[in-house]
Amino acid sequence: ERLRLEFADADPANPLVEVVEGKTRQLLLRGVRSDGSVVDLTALAEWSSSDARILGVDNGKAKGLLTAKVTGQARIT
Repeated sequence: ERLRLEFADADPANPLVEVVEGKTRQLLLRGVRSDGSVVDLTALAEWSSSDARILGVDNGKAKGLLTAKVTGQARIT
Protein backbone atom coordinates (compact mmCIF):
# COMPACT_ATOMS: atom_id res chain seq x y z
CA GLU A 1 0.00 0.00 0.00
CA ARG A 2 1.28 3.46 -0.86
CA LEU A 3 1.42 6.33 1.60
CA ARG A 4 1.17 10.03 0.84
CA LEU A 5 3.57 11.99 3.04
CA GLU A 6 2.50 15.17 4.79
CA PHE A 7 4.75 17.47 6.76
CA ALA A 8 2.79 18.84 9.70
CA ASP A 9 5.25 21.67 10.40
CA ALA A 10 7.13 22.19 7.15
CA ASP A 11 6.14 22.50 3.52
CA PRO A 12 8.15 19.91 1.54
CA ALA A 13 8.30 22.33 -1.41
CA ASN A 14 9.81 25.07 0.77
CA PRO A 15 10.87 23.54 4.10
CA LEU A 16 11.70 26.74 5.99
CA VAL A 17 10.42 26.92 9.54
CA GLU A 18 10.68 29.75 12.04
CA VAL A 19 12.09 28.96 15.46
CA VAL A 20 13.01 31.69 17.93
CA GLU A 21 16.65 31.63 19.09
CA GLY A 22 17.03 29.39 22.13
CA LYS A 23 13.64 27.74 21.58
CA THR A 24 12.63 24.36 20.16
CA ARG A 25 9.99 23.12 17.75
CA GLN A 26 8.90 19.57 16.99
CA LEU A 27 8.59 18.42 13.40
CA LEU A 28 6.02 15.75 12.60
CA LEU A 29 5.82 13.52 9.56
CA ARG A 30 2.60 11.70 8.72
CA GLY A 31 1.68 9.22 6.06
CA VAL A 32 -1.89 9.23 4.77
CA ARG A 33 -3.17 5.92 3.44
CA SER A 34 -5.49 5.70 0.46
CA ASP A 35 -8.38 5.06 2.89
CA GLY A 36 -7.62 8.37 4.66
CA SER A 37 -6.16 6.87 7.83
CA VAL A 38 -3.05 8.59 9.18
CA VAL A 39 0.22 6.96 10.26
CA ASP A 40 2.80 8.83 12.36
CA LEU A 41 6.18 8.38 10.64
CA THR A 42 8.17 10.91 12.66
CA ALA A 43 10.32 8.26 14.37
CA LEU A 44 11.27 6.76 10.99
CA ALA A 45 12.41 10.02 9.38
CA GLU A 46 16.02 11.16 9.09
CA TRP A 47 15.95 14.95 9.37
CA SER A 48 18.78 17.26 8.39
CA SER A 49 19.49 20.98 8.67
CA SER A 50 21.27 22.95 5.96
CA ASP A 51 23.17 24.80 8.70
CA ALA A 52 23.43 23.07 12.08
CA ARG A 53 25.18 26.17 13.51
CA ILE A 54 21.84 27.97 13.16
CA LEU A 55 19.27 25.21 13.57
CA GLY A 56 20.01 21.82 15.08
CA VAL A 57 17.77 18.83 14.47
CA ASP A 58 17.67 15.74 16.67
CA ASN A 59 17.68 12.33 15.00
CA GLY A 60 18.10 10.46 18.30
CA LYS A 61 15.57 9.98 21.09
CA ALA A 62 13.75 13.29 20.35
CA LYS A 63 13.32 12.66 16.59
CA GLY A 64 12.60 15.83 14.66
CA LEU A 65 13.16 18.25 17.55
CA LEU A 66 14.54 21.52 16.18
CA THR A 67 16.68 23.77 18.36
CA ALA A 68 17.40 27.33 17.21
CA LYS A 69 20.96 28.20 18.22
CA VAL A 70 21.25 31.67 16.68
CA THR A 71 19.14 33.97 14.50
CA GLY A 72 19.15 32.95 10.85
CA GLN A 73 17.59 30.58 8.36
CA ALA A 74 18.20 26.92 7.69
CA ARG A 75 16.51 24.45 5.40
CA ILE A 76 15.14 21.26 6.91
CA THR A 77 14.99 18.16 4.73
